Amino acid sequence: MTETKTTDFTGQRATVMGLGLFGGGAAATRFLAERGAQVTVTDLRDETQLEPAVRDLEGLDLELILGQHRPRDFSTCDVLVVNPAVPPSNAQIVNAFRAGARITSEIGLFLDACPARVLAITGTQGKSSSTHYLAQLLEAAGVRTFLGGNIGRSLLSELSEIQSTDVCAVELSSYQLENLPEHTLRTREQSPIHAAGIVNIHADHLERHGTRDEYARAKLRLTECIPPGGTLIMPRETLPDDFEVPEDIQTLVPGGPELRIEDGHFRLNSQSLGPVSTSPLQAPFQLDNLLVALGLAALQGASPELLARAIPELKGLPHRLQLLGKLGDCPLWDNGVSTTPDSTISALETLPEGLTVLIGGKTKALDLGLLLSTLTRRKSKVVLFGSATETWPLIFSRAGIKASLTYGPEEALEVALEQESSGILFSPACSSFDAYPNFQARARAFQAHAWSLGLVSSEEEERSRNSDN
Repeated sequence: MTETKTTDFTGQRATVMGLGLFGGGAAATRFLAERGAQVTVTDLRDETQLEPAVRDLEGLDLELILGQHRPRDFSTCDVLVVNPAVPPSNAQIVNAFRAGARITSEIGLFLDACPARVLAITGTQGKSSSTHYLAQLLEAAGVRTFLGGNIGRSLLSELSEIQSTDVCAVELSSYQLENLPEHTLRTREQSPIHAAGIVNIHADHLERHGTRDEYARAKLRLTECIPPGGTLIMPRETLPDDFEVPEDIQTLVPGGPELRIEDGHFRLNSQSLGPVSTSPLQAPFQLDNLLVALGLAALQGASPELLARAIPELKGLPHRLQLLGKLGDCPLWDNGVSTTPDSTISALETLPEGLTVLIGGKTKALDLGLLLSTLTRRKSKVVLFGSATETWPLIFSRAGIKASLTYGPEEALEVALEQESSGILFSPACSSFDAYPNFQARARAFQAHAWSLGLVSSEEEERSRNSDN
């Protein structure tokens, strides 16, 4: 028996577990309240900590329970909307399920209600950039596109504008995929996800998933949402032995015979999707991200000619190997998106040797071997900051790397400026949660300090050079 999806919550008791500060909890709350639900919002943080999100709920008829989770809010609800940060094994979620509640999430509510085609992207590195490029490419090809998901924008508030002829480019994290409601997975035929891309799968979030294979399985849940006849762009990395792609969907692998970079062109089968040389994003990993985005757009019918014309106009997201400019004679790159060793390695392999690299934050249980060897091979100097200074100096020292130790990214930048190097790379390789709510806040703080020290932007330097000529 096929379970019927519903967007009418009239008279139902809904609990939103985890209001959070990124907009998804507030969007889910508003969505439910406007569709007739009796909503209770509960979060372990207090009103002061959640002040911006609480302000977003003004004017809604709901019950707000902060600083605690009351058991009755879970045992008596009809619908439980879970924040992605909460693992499915949480006792309150288990109790709600046993009491008969339907367990869902903000992205689950969206997928249930979305009338348009969804193109979904996940991966360890590059999923935000790939989704961002995809939305730009589709718009350039004449397709009205809505961008959202883990990239930092809930699309629930835009559902009234989204039409069946539109496309939604949606980034999904492993946490969001792990928390997808079971009925979404059981009803592939009704899924709006017509195509999906998994950019790559490295090791990350092992504190949540336990092993790389379990982390990979969370990412690979995306394959269970693609309806028969849909398309999946697979990652190149080795997948768990017991994983099988549904036989009724088309699969491609970047670098394979169908989707590849060859003879200076992005290619899908025999078609050129544009010359690589016209891309403003020349880092190898960004070209890989762009290849995935181009493939998804072309497979959905976007004109190769229009895609090729769009490539030179693409804009990258901030904090992704962004050349900020110079401090004195020293080039400064912001790769603040990096929260894993792998993403810092990718940046090091792209930039000149002899950099001073700013690394730090809250460490993860990930192997540092390749990062350490890459730092050594690329003749890098290291400045450590944040809670990484408590555990990593000895590990770095044993690898023959003497790291300077600082309190935060601002002090780390000042120490780096005192060292001779070919440039400075801010690429933390750790999460931000020792001192910042997210990587964006940490990167913005770093950039603000760079400006206060006299950073000259690349554009300003170019203008100055032209005026001298």
